[in-house]
Amino acid sequence: MAGELNEAKETFRTIQDFFATIAMHACHESRDSKEYLEARQAMDCAMTEALWRSNAVDVYDINAADYGEINLRLDGVPSYYLERREAGKESASAIR
Repeated sequence: MAGELNEAKETFRTIQDFFATIAMHACHESRDSKEYLEARQAMDCAMTEALWRSNAVDVYDINAADYGEINLRLDGVPSYYLERREAGKESASAIR
């Protein structure tokens, strides 16, 4: 099972690297450009959607196999979230 998982990860990375190369050539910009990052994001989203569809699980089937867990790491400052949280607190205190 672990060998299959490693092989799947390697295949995913290979495809991801292939798409990254396409994005680099199609965008004519550096890897730090907004255009390149948007292209990569669109490609990663498409790959995630394809994986999701291929592993569709019926949420109502209690006998469904366990497909593991998703690990996600987000780096950066959650500015939008913090602004919305503060706005929500302010509007809640204004109602009182």
